[in-house]
Amino acid sequence: MHQRSFTPMQQYAMMKKEYNEGIYRVLSAGRWEWISTAQPTERSPMYNFRMVYEKDHPEVFIIDHLEKAEGYTQLPHVYDNKKQRLCLYFSAFGDWTPKIKVSVVVPWISEWLYFYEMWVVTGEWYGGGIHIELEDNPKKGGKKKHFIYQ
Repeated sequence: MHQRSFTPMQQYAMMKKEYNEGIYRVLSAGRWEWISTAQPTERSPMYNFRMVYEKDHPEVFIIDHLEKAEGYTQLPHVYDNKKQRLCLYFSAFGDWTPKIKVSVVVPWISEWLYFYEMWVVTGEWYGGGIHIELEDNPKKGGKKKHFIYQ
């Protein structure tokens, strides 16, 4: 049996039911946002984030300014450094489709933040993943664009 995709408004309703804290806003037809907080560990600070759902997928942005590991000028594992848009899934491999409830992304936010905190201390990204990034690693000397497979 073929599973249908959830509409943006079905995603909105399911998300609001599972995670009722934070601020929800419908931005336009098929586009909504959720602003909330995440704390990856008991000793971690609270991070403010914004999830925007549009075009059948979620995008997550950290609102607070994220510090960089010593010697780095770029955040690791993000789609957009300036907007701090997190790389949480790789759609080409089916990590995310509109057939999946968007609420599955919420634990991924905390997990990303956990690996981010380790990166700030060590300068190494232990979170794995696949994406194209501009290498910014003082330990490897220099910058170049490449795929990361971990």
